Amino acid sequence: MQVGRAAPSNAVVAGDALYVVYCGNGVARQIVQAGLRLNALRSIFITHQHSDHNLDYGNLFYFTWYSSLRNPVNSYGPPPLTEMTKKFFELNAFDIDTRMRTH
Repeated sequence: MQVGRAAPSNAVVAGDALYVVYCGNGVARQIVQAGLRLNALRSIFITHQHSDHNLDYGNLFYFTWYSSLRNPVNSYGPPPLTEMTKKFFELNAFDIDTRMRTH
């Protein structure tokens, strides 16, 4: 693997909004390296459930929230996307609650 490369992800920018297709490993880092704002994220699209396309799905939510995301983010994709989303937030509930209380 070459330095600076990551798993599949595409960004579409429309006005001030960022739309991401696939969340391969390193997607948040790649967004920042491309000069895009994480907190501009509006939607995530996943077409199929392979790890190279969804491995950083939950982390993308976390990093965008941590970078001052203030708007809802919509996710679209086949099952088990709804369950993946719920489980990610359950897994990180303690950390999220702690950060919301202290920051």
